[in-house]
Amino acid sequence: MLPKQILIVDDEPDVRAIAKLGLEMGAGWQVITACCGQEALNLAAHHQPDAILLDVSTPLSL
Repeated sequence: MLPKQILIVDDEPDVRAIAKLGLEMGAGWQVITACCGQEALNLAAHHQPDAILLDVSTPLSL
């Protein structure tokens, strides 16, 4: 069975890195990250992740 895939969207690089590390090592998820809303939309359309972890205050673009 393939690992679940999650998209993490946050404009703070440290938050993305910590969440990525925790989800990969702790839960075995495959993690994709985005730093802004536009990148997140593109990645979500392409990868169709099982879940999205979104910081709602992340800007649409940088």
